[in-house]
Amino acid sequence: MGKLRVEAAFDAGRTTPDGGVLALCELAVRMRLFATFAACFADHRKADLIEHTVVELVGQRVLGMACGYEV
Repeated sequence: MGKLRVEAAFDAGRTTPDGGVLALCELAVRMRLFATFAACFADHRKADLIEHTVVELVGQRVLGMACGYEV
């Protein structure tokens, strides 16, 4: 029988410490956490110029803070 060569690398390759944020996001969406929090803000922007909703902006901010990004 021929020999099979096995190689292993322990340099972590392509990984991210932010993997848990996906579960947090799913939970927050199901609980309507971002929508509830966003309802606390009055949006005075021009509706026809809005690219991102307040809910999306709140979600981005909360998840960024959960990841430890700039506060």
